[in-house]
Amino acid sequence: MDDEERLKIKIAELRSQPSLEETERLLNDTVGQITDAATGIVGTLRWEQVQVRNQGLCGHDYRDTGGLDVFLPHIRADRPVPEENWSQVLEAAREIARQAGITEMQIFSDVPGNREVRMYGENGNAITIGYRGATVISGRTGCRLPAADLAQPPS
Repeated sequence: MDDEERLKIKIAELRSQPSLEETERLLNDTVGQITDAATGIVGTLRWEQVQVRNQGLCGHDYRDTGGLDVFLPHIRADRPVPEENWSQVLEAAREIARQAGITEMQIFSDVPGNREVRMYGENGNAITIGYRGATVISGRTGCRLPAADLAQPPS
């Protein structure tokens, strides 16, 4: 299979996915539900946005497809999740993420005072939650085509 055929296959894959805007909305809603759940478990958490949204061209297999991915703003609480509540917060986050097709989990750090877990799905979407001094939740969409591109007939 040559590069042109591979590119056509990748574009067809992207055309079968929800739009970038729809995916970003879903991920934003999911992160919001996770922060709400965490606050329900640890009532002292107060959240703020600490980074801006970032959008860029997809790389690797999706280079040259016109696909984009979005890094959501990081949401930070002013304090860490207490150790005695971490497993509850993580389980709530996993359950909420599962509803958005984010079903897998990768643990980067799992020691008291330094937790970091990435949840991801076959849909390419990912959410990271963790703490080391403060609690941070971030998200990234999988590679998607904007709605305007999806509205155009395939070339």
